[in-house]
Amino acid sequence: MKTYIKTISTAAIMLFALFTVVFSALAFEPHFVVEEVKVNGVTAFPYDTSDRTGDSDKLAESQHIRVERGSTMFVEVFYHGLGGDESRYDTRIEVELDGYEYGVLDDNTEIFEVNPGQKGRKVLRIDVPEDIDSSDFYDLKVRMSDDDDEVTQVFKVRVEEQRHVVNIYDVIVQPYQHVEAGTPLFVTVTLENLGDNVEDLIKVTAAIPELGIQASDNVGELITWFDEDGDNIVYSKRDTVSSRDLVLFIPEDAEAKDYELVVQAEYNRGHSVAEKKYTISVTENEFTQTSVQSVLVSVSSLTQAVSTKDVAVFTLSLANMGARDAAYTFQVEGLDGFASYSVDPQTLTVVKDGKANVNVAVTASQEGSRTFTVKVLQNGQVLDTKTLSVNVAESSNSYEVLKTVLAWIFIVLLVVLVVLVIVLLVKRLSTEEETVEGKSFY
Repeated sequence: MKTYIKTISTAAIMLFALFTVVFSALAFEPHFVVEEVKVNGVTAFPYDTSDRTGDSDKLAESQHIRVERGSTMFVEVFYHGLGGDESRYDTRIEVELDGYEYGVLDDNTEIFEVNPGQKGRKVLRIDVPEDIDSSDFYDLKVRMSDDDDEVTQVFKVRVEEQRHVVNIYDVIVQPYQHVEAGTPLFVTVTLENLGDNVEDLIKVTAAIPELGIQASDNVGELITWFDEDGDNIVYSKRDTVSSRDLVLFIPEDAEAKDYELVVQAEYNRGHSVAEKKYTISVTENEFTQTSVQSVLVSVSSLTQAVSTKDVAVFTLSLANMGARDAAYTFQVEGLDGFASYSVDPQTLTVVKDGKANVNVAVTASQEGSRTFTVKVLQNGQVLDTKTLSVNVAESSNSYEVLKTVLAWIFIVLLVVLVVLVIVLLVKRLSTEEETVEGKSFY
C-alpha cells in the first residue's frame, strides 16, 4: 500500500513539473526572434557562450567578422514578430562590442513597436577606436528586449590593423593657453604607428596658415605593435611612438585674436596624411605695446616745383629715439592718377639713437599741383604722417632748344670758315700777282 501511494505521489509530482514547464513555455513564449545579424554587410554566426569546451570558439574563429581599427562597424539586425494579438510598443535593440579597455562601445535604437507577424530591420553603428588592441577577438552582443522578453546573441569579431595608420597621439603647446606676439610657440607632437606596416620618413609639420608660419621635422621610423626582428624578439609598444619638438615664431605684428594651429603627419610616401587642428590665442606683446619706438621725422622740403617728366625727390630723415633698433615702412597716398612714385628703401632699419634717410621720388605726368601724404609705420602702426606737395609746370623742351642753338652755331662757324678760306685765297692770289709783275718790270 505504501509503495502504491509513493508511486502515485511521484507520478503526481512529475506531472505537476511537466505541467509547470509547458505552462511556463506557453506563458513566456518570446514575442519576437532575431532572425539574422549582419556586420558591414556580412552575415554573422552566433556562438554558444555557455559552451566551455573550446569547440564553439574554433567554429567562431572560422566564421568570425573582421573589422579594422579606426573604422565604423555597421550592425544590421533582422527581426520577426511572433504570433499573438498583442503588439509590443516598448521594444529596443542594443549592441555592444565588449572588451575595450578605455570605455564602452555600444549603440541602441529608440523604443519601437513590433506587431505579430511583422518583419523588420534596424541598423546600429559602433565606431571602432584606433587604439583598441588589434589581432584579437571581441564579443559583439546583440540584445532585443521589451518589458517582458529578451533575446541575446553573441558574435565573434576580430579587430585587425589597417595597412598604414599613423596617429597624432598628442600635441603639447607651450605657452599653454596664450602666446604673445613676437615670442616663440613650442609644439611637441607625439606620433604612434597603429598600422600593420613599418612607417619610414614621416614628415611632421605644425603651421598657423593665417600667419604664414610653419615648422617641420622628420621621424625616421615607427614600427608596429607586433613587429619582430630576425631573432623573433617582439618589440615593446614604446617603440611604436615617437615625439618631435617644433618651434613657431609668432610675428611681432600679429593681430591679437584666436588662430588655427594645424598639425600634420605625412607618411606612406606622401599618400597618407593624419591631421589635427587646435586653437591658439595670440595676445599683444606687452613690451612691444608699451615701448613703441619713438621716432622723429623731418623732411628736406615740403613743396617742390618741377616740370612734367622731371623727378621731385623728397628726403625724409628718421631719428630713432627708442630703446632698440627699429624697422620702418612707408605708405604714400594721394598721387594716384597724377604721378608715379617710388620709395627707396622700402623698409628702413635705424639703429638705436641712430639716424637714416629715405627718398620718395615723384614723377608727374601732367601739369598742376597735388598734395599728398607719406606715412611712417612700424609693425603696421602709423607713427607719423607728413603732408607734402608738388607743383608741376609745362616742360620746356630743353633738348630741342639745345639742338636748335647748336645748329645755328654750326652754321655761323661754317660761314666764318668759308669767309676765312675766301680771304686767304684772295690774299694769296694778290701776292702772286705782285711777284709776277715785279719780274717783268726788271
